[in-house]
Amino acid sequence: MSRHLREALRESSAPFHTLKWTLKDYQGSLNDIIEDVYRNRSSDFLSNASVMPSINR
Repeated sequence: MSRHLREALRESSAPFHTLKWTLKDYQGSLNDIIEDVYRNRSSDFLSNASVMPSINR
């Protein structure tokens, strides 16, 4: 393979790899945020449920 062809292939594939890794990092961050929100909401729900007055009273 010629040097020019190798350089052209490397340059054309570099943005794809960069974008791919960026999206993967972004997806990982979103998953972390969603897990944190879910964890916080479920703990809030449990703490609120224990102090809520009973409907049957």
